[in-house]
Amino acid sequence: MASLKEMRNRIGSVKSTQKITKALNMVAAAKLKRAQDQAESARPYARKMADVIANLAAGVSGDDAPRLLAGTGSDQKHLIIVATGDKGLAGGFNSNVIRAARERIRSLIAEGKDVRIIAVGRKSRDGLARLFGDQLIRTFELSEHKVIGMNAAEPIAALIAEEFEAGHADVVTLFYSRFQSVISQVPTPRQLIPAVVDGSAEPIDLNGAVYEYEPSEEEILETLLPRNITTQVLAALYENQASFFGAQMGAMDNATRNAGDLINSLTLQYNRKRQAQITTELIEIIAAPKPSDPTILDARHDLPNGAPDDRHHRPQEDRRQEAGRAQGPPGRQARRCGDRQRHRHRRHGRGQDRPGHRRRRGR
Repeated sequence: MASLKEMRNRIGSVKSTQKITKALNMVAAAKLKRAQDQAESARPYARKMADVIANLAAGVSGDDAPRLLAGTGSDQKHLIIVATGDKGLAGGFNSNVIRAARERIRSLIAEGKDVRIIAVGRKSRDGLARLFGDQLIRTFELSEHKVIGMNAAEPIAALIAEEFEAGHADVVTLFYSRFQSVISQVPTPRQLIPAVVDGSAEPIDLNGAVYEYEPSEEEILETLLPRNITTQVLAALYENQASFFGAQMGAMDNATRNAGDLINSLTLQYNRKRQAQITTELIEIIAAPKPSDPTILDARHDLPNGAPDDRHHRPQEDRRQEAGRAQGPPGRQARRCGDRQRHRHRRHGRGQDRPGHRRRRGR
């Protein structure tokens, strides 16, 4: 069983951990508001761009359709982008996204597909490099950017377009965590290439008029589709950031409460053990034999030579007898007393007052 000192050290260690988790909870709560606003503001723009692409794609068909919209006609080569955070302490945020991407990669490899991976965030790199190190081609660390924005999304979108144009990818899928609430973050795959046309998009109301596009729909889509990839990547990064802070706030709040429960439990155990130790010491003191106990006195009489003197602990009669033995027999004591009186009488004279004293006369 742990000693009292070890229990005090453990309680102090848990209290220090509780301070750290509480500070992280407060920091995540402060950053969550801004990240949530960014994620919510990016959704209408991405949704409207998807509607525009869907309306333009309705007038394009056949060989005139851009490759980013129609694809290569094959699905043999897949490019998987896995977006997580650079840091941990966020509960299951990183592991849930990595698990969803890992299942898709394994299913594609089982089907005989060629898979290439782009990791966005250190945690995705660490989680995928051990199993799919040969397929991992690039890693982007978000900690290089103080604020997530176009400067973080554009390099990722440029690499996606480069891989597609080089013929290394037929299908591109992005895995990220979609923010729903502080307690709910959903791992979500989104196909970027070929562009998914939303069939439920509302057509543009032309009020019965016929519009001619200048330039043509194909040329507009050629320009709009690369921008759509950048927009979708940026929206996913915003969603990821909000999900990270929401998951971290929830995880740190749970950790703080668990640390408080553990501190209470350890404190209770410490107090019980300390009280038991004090009670044991009191019982030992109360149950200890007293010095007047005859058993102790008998043992002290039998002490060997050189043992400490304990005459003061003996009964009064024993001390008197010992004093008598030191002074000698009674007859010798009486002779000594008479000699002292005769010596005093010869010195001062019998019947005379001693110097400095007056003789008391009887009445």
